[in-house]
Amino acid sequence: MLLITKTGHYLSKGLKMIKIKACFIDIDATITDDGDIRQIGSDYPVNNALFDVFCDIMVENGWERNKAVCALVARADELVFWDYENFIREFNLPVEHTWSQMKKWHDDHLVVYEDAVSMIKRLHAMDFRLYVISNNPIQGCLLKLQRAGLGTWMETHGLKIFLDQTN
Repeated sequence: MLLITKTGHYLSKGLKMIKIKACFIDIDATITDDGDIRQIGSDYPVNNALFDVFCDIMVENGWERNKAVCALVARADELVFWDYENFIREFNLPVEHTWSQMKKWHDDHLVVYEDAVSMIKRLHAMDFRLYVISNNPIQGCLLKLQRAGLGTWMETHGLKIFLDQTN
């Protein structure tokens, strides 16, 4: 049970009350979630719908689609930890257009849990240290936070990102 008071924030553990110093919030299925289509699935290159966005842009820039898919998958397999900018840079994708398309994908296909956003804003206003915990790449977190109105694809608004990056 969480008890929030004017003098501090406490968690009841039996009869003992302890001050909470930080909150960790998962982003997927807590702040944002899949809307009309799934973001993650085996039907996408690298199992991620944003790689379809990369493929579309690569095709616009002269790649054959199957070669673009193979190149993206091969590069993702080579990298232990990756973020979206690795692929934008590696395949010389037009930066502004690519980020615009990735933001558009998030705007078009993710739902936002407004109650979670409201809770986060209230906790932030009460000086909680807030952390997003996720296995998403950092830029994926930032895009989702932007979709939720909690940041931009370049920065968060008071949230820190704590990663368990397994991509």
